[in-house]
Amino acid sequence: MTGRDITTRIKEIRTFFGLKQGEVADRLGITQQAYSCAEKSANIQLDTLLKLAQILKVHPSFIMAVEVPVTDENISIYSNGIPSNLMSEVVSLKSKVSFYRGLIQL
Repeated sequence: MTGRDITTRIKEIRTFFGLKQGEVADRLGITQQAYSCAEKSANIQLDTLLKLAQILKVHPSFIMAVEVPVTDENISIYSNGIPSNLMSEVVSLKSKVSFYRGLIQL
């Protein structure tokens, strides 16, 4: 994924919620000009990405999932922690980690 993909995605989600750059900037505690630069930057910082996810009330993975359309349905899927369609994978991975930890301790 290129930086441009991420920045396009951030703008797409922001505008989906009807937010202006200045509104998001205020919530981040920065100027609108600084936010505009961040939104256009290919090198967005992880902490900024996490804060944006909180402000936009979506999981950070939704911002990164540029192939997933921004729709009401997808927003609801990605709005509460781990996306529901990935939860079974997370549970499976946790059990595998526990299994391998047990092997290592032997």
